[in-house]
Formats: sequence, structure tokens, C-alpha cells
Amino acid sequence: MSQVVRDRLVKAFAAQGFAQISNLVIQFATVPLFLHCWGVFLYGEWFMLSTVPSYFALSDLGFASAAGTEMTLRVARGDRAGALKVFQSAWVLVTAISLLVTLAMLGLVHLIPAHHWMNLMLPRAEIIAVVSILACQVFFDLQTGLIGNGYRCDGHFAAGTMIRQAQRLTEFLVLVIVLLCHGGLVALALAVTLTRILGNFLAMLDVRRRSPWLVIGWSHADQETLKSITSPALSFMGFPIGHALSLQGITTVIGMTLGPDMVTFFSTMRTLTRAVWQLLNGITNAIWVELSAAFGSGDIALARSLHRRACQAGFWIAVTFSIALFFAGPFIYRLWTGRALAFEPKLFALLLLVVIISSLWLTSYTMMLAVNRHQQLAVVYVAVTGASLALAYVLTPLMGLQGTALSLLVTDVFMSAYVLPRSLALVHDTLPTFAKFVLTPPFFNPARLNRVLGLHQFYQITRRVNFWGYTDPNRKRLLSAKTPRVFVRELKFDLCRHIFRGQKMPAQVCREHQLTESLLMRWRREFEECGENAFSQKEAFAIEPVKIDSDAGPVDGVHSKSRQPSSALTGSG
Repeated sequence: MSQVVRDRLVKAFAAQGFAQISNLVIQFATVPLFLHCWGVFLYGEWFMLSTVPSYFALSDLGFASAAGTEMTLRVARGDRAGALKVFQSAWVLVTAISLLVTLAMLGLVHLIPAHHWMNLMLPRAEIIAVVSILACQVFFDLQTGLIGNGYRCDGHFAAGTMIRQAQRLTEFLVLVIVLLCHGGLVALALAVTLTRILGNFLAMLDVRRRSPWLVIGWSHADQETLKSITSPALSFMGFPIGHALSLQGITTVIGMTLGPDMVTFFSTMRTLTRAVWQLLNGITNAIWVELSAAFGSGDIALARSLHRRACQAGFWIAVTFSIALFFAGPFIYRLWTGRALAFEPKLFALLLLVVIISSLWLTSYTMMLAVNRHQQLAVVYVAVTGASLALAYVLTPLMGLQGTALSLLVTDVFMSAYVLPRSLALVHDTLPTFAKFVLTPPFFNPARLNRVLGLHQFYQITRRVNFWGYTDPNRKRLLSAKTPRVFVRELKFDLCRHIFRGQKMPAQVCREHQLTESLLMRWRREFEECGENAFSQKEAFAIEPVKIDSDAGPVDGVHSKSRQPSSALTGSG
């Protein structure tokens, strides 16, 4: 992995971490602020009206995501003209869809009696004004994904994330100002929408500054290009559908079989265990762009390394979080719920196991998303989550909430078995090698650990201490030596002669002189081929030759103090 890629990943992870933390701060601070300034009634009215745009958030039909991946692949191949063609083709389609959605919302709010359907107490004129303003916000929201593609494809993912998060923080600041100034619903909707429009405009100018070749327009739009990304774009819709079945569908099954009180009990425990998914989403978002760039440039080795490291990080984050939550979970749960709900250890343990298993495929499936080869996966995911609802409907009346958790576990085991082989095939990886890497904790290096703790050196010294407590000081000095070992030519000749005459065994020579078997084998091979001319290829530092007497026992022939050149022929190991 090059230093450039490493730096981009570090910046991407830092940006994702900042985004997750700031989002949590905004979520926790918004509710009490609304309740303090508006009260429960008015906040409830705003909450219902502000959720209307979320129903149209997926109306781009996945074209922004598919276009972003295709643009990254083409830029990595050096085809910026093709990336511009993809960008403008997707922009034309998404803009047309956004305009139709906005006009539909403006028409429906004037035609349908929303205040009766949603049981709102606000005046009809105020409801129409708020929804109309939020409809314009939907139009610009759908453009935000395309603007983000400009950052993604040209290696500025971290900058795009930070700018997007700065825009959200600015919107939150505007919200605080409006609420503290006692502004109404119309004022808040207008202020937030204008802030988002301004943020998108400034972001587009920044994209043009970073990537001058990326121009908004329709002159390079192409119907064939649009057709090529239609299939992966529509397939992206399968993942939010599958997530909805897994989240809202399961709670519906529990309500149908056990009652609404069990829905609250299960939802709170599952929400606590799913907190780690924010970290996993940060990993997948950061690694997605680099995987696309690696594939686009044809660097399969880099893609394989990124995939392994992402899965390893996701798995061990889930394991560490689950272990910590297994012990601290009861205290956190009782503190969070105010002891209003009982804690069920077996259910909690099953849900933590679901988190660990799901971390494997939820990180690995990014591999398929990064190359727009997720069409079959999306269909399988929707089918499997639908089948899990049927399984939960059968198991929940028999086993209670543990049966519901078991159905989720079966789903994630199946998805892991389906996703991992296909992702590994894309990066030419094997399951045993991948499993060995992922199951090894990050930053764990046995050799480095031995060096840090001194275990290897301690073992090498103590294994030569006899029962009387005597240690050869010469051996101990060799083991602790930091200077390079230099072997004189005469020493090499004498060791090879001892072996060929049968006076010493190779293992004995290696043990006495602290040599590796491969080094001694190389000396013997050169001695056999060259005879008396062996070991004369290099000039080395003059070292006082030591004659080895076969009757005198092992004698050290390694010296490193003298550094004056000499005409003596020596060789280095």
C-alpha cells in the first residue's frame, strides 16, 4: 500500500469519525432544544411535517451511488472524459426526477387534506407553506449526492465528507438561532432550506476548484452511458428495502405475535447492540472509494489488501464492542431506560452475536458495491430478509424474543456465507488466507511482541544454561550484539572442512556459531563448487583470522571491532 493511499485512508477515517461524533451531538441536542423552545405539541407537528421529505429521499433510484462508483472507476483508469459523461448523464436524469418529485409534492399538498389525514392542528395555510418549502429542499437534497461524487472520484473523499458535515453543523446552528429567536415553523423551514441551497452552491464551486474538468451540463450526456448504470442503480434500491424489512419488519412481527409491549423491549435492546454499526458504516464509506480506485487502476493486490484490512478492522471492532457491552450492557441498559424495562441476558447475548456475524458481510459486501456488481446480491438480500420475517413469525410464538433474535442470526450467517466467497473471488483471494488474516487481531505481530518483551532473546540464552547455572559469556555476548556479524574467509573454510571430514555435524556447527541452516548450506555449496577459490568474491574489513582447532572445542570467529581496510580476503554472511 503506497503512502498516498495510506494518507487518504487516514484522512477518510478521521473525517468519518468527525461526522459520526457531530451527528450524535446534533441528535442528542436537537430534542431537548425543540422541547424547550416549542413544547411537545408544536415539536410533534414539526416532526410529522419534516418527515415528509424523507419519503422521497430515495427517489433518485440509486443513480447517484451507481454514477459515483462508475466515475471513480473511470478516473482511476485515466478516463476523465468518460467520467464526465457519466456525471452529466446522471445529473440530467436526477435533475428531471427531482423536478418531478418537487412538482408532485407541491400539487399534492394543495389537493389532499393533509391536516385531516395527519391529524394536525396547524392552520392549513401554514401546513401548505411548510411542505412547499420542504419540497424545494428535496430538490436540492437529491443534488447533494451528485456533488459528493465529484469529491469521491478524484481522491477528495475526506474533504467532501468534512464539507458536507460543516454544512450540517451550519444548518444546526441556523436551527438553534431560529428557535432561540422564537421563530415559527415557516421561518425554520425557510432558514434551513436556504442554508442547504447555499451549502450546495459553495460545495459545487469547491468541486470545480479541485476538479476543473467536472462541469455541470448536458453537452456530454449520453443515453448509452445512462443505460450502462441503470441496472446497478436500480439494484441499490434493494438494500434500503432489505434494511427496512430487517428493522421495521421484525418489530411488526413481534407486535403481531407478542404484543406492542414486547416491541419496546426488543427495540431498546437491539438499538443498544447496534450502536457499533455507526463505526462499521464509517469503515465501509471510507474504504468504498479506495476499492473502486484500486479496481479502476487494475491494482488487484491493493484491493485485496484493503478488503482484508477493512474486514479485519470491522470484525475486531464488533468483537471488542460486544465483549465490553456484554459486561457493561446491563448497567447501561438500566441507566438508559430508568429501570423501566427488565434486562434479558440471553436475548442480549444473541443480539451481540448477530452484530459480530453481520460485521463480516456488511464490511465485505462493499467490495461488490465498489465495482457495481451487486445486482444479484441486492435480490438475494431482499429475499433473505423476507424469509427471515417468515422464520421469525414461526419461532417467536414458540421461543419468545430469543426466537426473533435467532431468525436474525440465521439471516446474517447465510449472508456471510453468500457474500464472502464472491467478494474474495473479485480480489483473487482464498478463504483460508483471508480467515487467518481477519481472525488475527490488528497490530498483533508475534515477532514484534517477542522483541518488545525480550522473550526470544531470553529463550535463546536460557536454553544454553546448564543445571549448574553456568552460562557461556561468549554466547550471551553474541545474542545481545547489535553490530552486523562478519565472518572471515578462513573461518568459513575451516567450518566446511570439519563438516566434510565428518568431524562435526552441520547442526553442531550452527549451534556453536549461531548460524542459520540456510547460511551454512550456502557456504557448503560454494565450497563444493569452487574449492580453494571459494569465498573470494567480496572484499571485507580486515578481521584477525582465528584458526579453529578441532580439539579445542568451539571458538568464536566473529569479530566486529576492527574497521580498517586490509588486503586480506574475507567474506560476509
